[in-house]
Amino acid sequence: MKVRRSSALRPSPSRARIRTVTVYCSGPSGGSVEPGAFDAYARGVWLRSRVPRVPCAAPWPVEIVWKSESAGLGPSAHSSFHPSPRDPQALGATPPTWAHLPVIVNEKRQKLSKRRDKVALEDYQAEGYLAEAMRNYLMLLGWAPSGDREIVPWSVIEEEFRLEDVNPSPAFFDVKKLRAFNGEYIRALPVEDFTERCRPWLAAPYAPWAPERYDEDVFAALAPLAQTRVAVLSEITAIVDFAFLDEPDIDEASWNKAMKDPAKEILAAALEAYSDTPWTAEELKNRAEAIGLGHGLKLGKTQAPIRVAVTGRTVGLPLFESLQVIGRDRTLARIRKALEALS
Repeated sequence: MKVRRSSALRPSPSRARIRTVTVYCSGPSGGSVEPGAFDAYARGVWLRSRVPRVPCAAPWPVEIVWKSESAGLGPSAHSSFHPSPRDPQALGATPPTWAHLPVIVNEKRQKLSKRRDKVALEDYQAEGYLAEAMRNYLMLLGWAPSGDREIVPWSVIEEEFRLEDVNPSPAFFDVKKLRAFNGEYIRALPVEDFTERCRPWLAAPYAPWAPERYDEDVFAALAPLAQTRVAVLSEITAIVDFAFLDEPDIDEASWNKAMKDPAKEILAAALEAYSDTPWTAEELKNRAEAIGLGHGLKLGKTQAPIRVAVTGRTVGLPLFESLQVIGRDRTLARIRKALEALS
C-alpha cells in the first residue's frame, strides 16, 4: 500500500553512475546466497546515495543500513520485486538479515500502482472500511495464521507471526475478499459501536436529507437491521434514507418491476388494512399475507409494491420492521401517493 512521506523529511540524494554493486541476500524468508554483483551501468540505472562517496543501487539503502546498525534493529524487510543491492561494509557494518516480502498485485496480476489502482489507505477509510479489518486482511498477503481461519484478532497475529513463514510469491489484493472481511467485522461490532461509527455518513455531505430530518431514535431502531446488510459503512446512507427523507427516493427500475398487476389492488388493500391494525411488525406482516392469499400470491410478491411505495426500492431492510419504525401516518401517506401515481 502507498505510504506518504513528507518531502521535508527527505534529504536530497547525490547521484552517481557506478559499474557494480555488491548484493547481500540472506534472510529467514528469502534463503541465503553468497554476496554477488551485477552490472548497473550497462542497465542504465541511476544509482542514489544518502551518504557522500558511498554508492548504492536503491533509494535510502545506506541510510537504512546505518540506522539499523546504529539502533540495533532486527531484520530489514523488502519486496522480492526490488532487490536490495548495497555494500554495508562501506559503513563498517555487518551485512543485515533481509526478509523478502511479496509484491502486491491487482486482479490482472500487475503490481499495484498509484496511477492505476486505489492504493491509499485514506481512500478505503473514506468508503467505510474498518481499520481492524484492513489490518487483518493486509497481514494475510503472504502469511496465514495457524489453523483453518483468516479473521483473527491482532493479539493472535502478534503471537504467531514469524518472518520465516512469509511467502515471497506475489499476493493478490482482492477487493471483494476485503469487503467480505469488512462485513464480518461490522457484524461483530456492538450495536452502539456500529451506530457511532456510522455517524459521518448520516450527515452532510453524505446524507441527502435536511439535518433537522435526522432522528437519533429512529436510526437507533434501524441500526440492528442495517448492521447485517452493509459491507462498508458508507452503504448505510442509502439503506436508511427512506426514514429521513420527506418522500422516498424512488428507483425507476424498482418501480417498473414492482408496480405491475395486481400492484394497484394490493396497495389499495394495504391502505385499508393498515389503517386500523395494531402497529407492530408481526401484525403488519399478517395483514400482508392475508392480502396475498386473496390474490394467490406469496408474501414476497405481495410486499414488493408496498416496499417500493414506502422505501423506493425492491431491496433493503426488513419491510415490516421498517414500517413499524417510521409509523402509521408516513406509511399510509406513501402508499396513498403510490396509488395516485398508478391511477
